[in-house]
Amino acid sequence: MVHFKSISDLIAGLSKLKQEAWIHTDMTVWLSNPETADFYYVHWAYLQSLDDDEVFENDDGDELPLVLREKNLNE
Repeated sequence: MVHFKSISDLIAGLSKLKQEAWIHTDMTVWLSNPETADFYYVHWAYLQSLDDDEVFENDDGDELPLVLREKNLNE
């Protein structure tokens, strides 16, 4: 998992990421103040490396690392 602290960090890092993953953000933050939005790149292989108790399913049915549970993330 890679955490980007701004949209400019995300754009700068895109070329280094594999394309087989979603980028998640809190859409409420993105829509109200995009300059403060965090972004999380979660690759499938990373999710597969986690134990079952380290993963949860969000409201959209996406599996995410448990450490992101309180972030209200959407893809």
